[in-house]
Amino acid sequence: MTLKNRQDFVHLHNHLEGSYSDSILRVTRALDRVKELGMSAFAVTDHGDLSIIPKFVREALQRGIKPILGMEAYFVEDAEENIRRRINNRNHLTLIAQNNEGWKNLVTIASLSWKDNCLMHKLGLVDWKLLEKYNGGLLCLSGCLAGPLGWSIKENKLEEADRFYGLFSDLFGDRFFIEVYNHGMEEEKKAAAGLCEIAGRYGRKAVLANDCHYQFKDEWLMHDTVIKTRFGKATEFELKQHEYYVKSAEEMRSLGFPSEYCDATIEIADIIELNPEKIFDTSSNGKLEYVFLGKTKPLSLKKAFEKAASALRLSSSEQHRISSLPEKEIEEKYPEVASIAKGIFGLPQKPEPDLAIAVRAPGLFSKIPVRRAENAVFTMWSEEECRACGAEILPIEKVPELIHVSKSLNAFIRGLEAQRKRKFDLAKKSFKESIELDPDFMNARYNLALCNFYSGNYENVISLLEGIIEREPYFERMPHLYSYLGWCNFHLGKYEESISLFQRSLDEKEISGSLLGKGLCLEQLGRIEEARTVLLRMVEIAPDDSKIEEAHNALERIAKL
Repeated sequence: MTLKNRQDFVHLHNHLEGSYSDSILRVTRALDRVKELGMSAFAVTDHGDLSIIPKFVREALQRGIKPILGMEAYFVEDAEENIRRRINNRNHLTLIAQNNEGWKNLVTIASLSWKDNCLMHKLGLVDWKLLEKYNGGLLCLSGCLAGPLGWSIKENKLEEADRFYGLFSDLFGDRFFIEVYNHGMEEEKKAAAGLCEIAGRYGRKAVLANDCHYQFKDEWLMHDTVIKTRFGKATEFELKQHEYYVKSAEEMRSLGFPSEYCDATIEIADIIELNPEKIFDTSSNGKLEYVFLGKTKPLSLKKAFEKAASALRLSSSEQHRISSLPEKEIEEKYPEVASIAKGIFGLPQKPEPDLAIAVRAPGLFSKIPVRRAENAVFTMWSEEECRACGAEILPIEKVPELIHVSKSLNAFIRGLEAQRKRKFDLAKKSFKESIELDPDFMNARYNLALCNFYSGNYENVISLLEGIIEREPYFERMPHLYSYLGWCNFHLGKYEESISLFQRSLDEKEISGSLLGKGLCLEQLGRIEEARTVLLRMVEIAPDDSKIEEAHNALERIAKL
């Protein structure tokens, strides 16, 4: 690949199947489109994940496309501080392996972000400590609008943007690039203008990216469905612009940026020296390490129909009807639902550990990327891909260090299943078993407390939750924990104590249940105007809450006083 063709372009920021519940761009379809467009290289930069890298490399090489291996990291300045204070704010940062050293460091960063810096069991955080230690051989792009520079400019924090620029420039040197974009959003235009100004002021090379999430523009509704339903029932979230598709070089070069921003993508692709056939590290260096094998399930067609119906805002009765109809009848009566469902059907869902199988290898965390779920660390790669790195695949019984984790998690899962069915005595038994195996498993203690709450054992709940506060003062569910403590004291008639606890909850997060509880306590104490204000706030922020009727009833009582 050379700069002879001035109309060429390389997409350096793309989300494929490893960006779970965020992208519908499948590896084969993305690469087929890239080949059709005559592009010589293409990158994968999934959110904190390297799971599809082996498949991506294999499919790219078969098509004669240069695979560029990267990751969009969840960046914070101090992961320990974010975890301690349960701060969910983070930036995005695009990291790309320039050579084999960079690939090893990228795997290490991904693994340690999940293993050691996991925020609320949901996000692996990358901070300065990790970047300072493992930046060798990595290229760094400043990220999308959610990047540290772009977001600072959007928020009118120009000095902060300059500070970040200086820190990244000092750390990466000429391996740091300003990333710009244009999807038609005003806030993006503002950020891009500031980024271009920084690039010009410091003589820093800027690159244009499109942050691709789907293949063609008309697939935006499928993408919208996946995003809206990532947590179950469809949310109000909506991307108003539909430009996150794999654009041609001509489309990218017509976005209004200097041509050298597009040329830079080709130059970056040219300096990448990573041998993609060497991603499986079979060296025996390092400490012997062990984790669970990971596994993923594809999205079922039934679940795809449910997601599509929910995202399209069909009535509850229609959604219920669709769930019971055969596929052919859905296609006939609800063609739009069927079309969306067929587009997202089969997408891999968020991975989980296989609690019966262990993976063991020397220096595992620098050769096989891992993730975390609850208290289990597991591979992002399949058994075959782990074996390609020389790892041993063993039944869990052969790895004593993981047996108690496996048993504890299995008991926890049984407890959750019984809890969902409101079989609280059975759930309590399972959670107690989980805690006996792993006394530091705080989510097992928390769910045991919830079972006692819904069984009316309020004194037991208080003891359990106060125990969590003592053992883990930075527990991830602390706002909800204080809310349950508030409700326990409410049911025991301790209204002043309840108000204090509900306020502790609200100080961290505005939870509708805490507003309702506080409002009812204030009503009981005769503090009517305060009660009215709090209850009205609950009605405002959570009009569809399952307990909204209680708030309306309380407001009616207050109105009659």
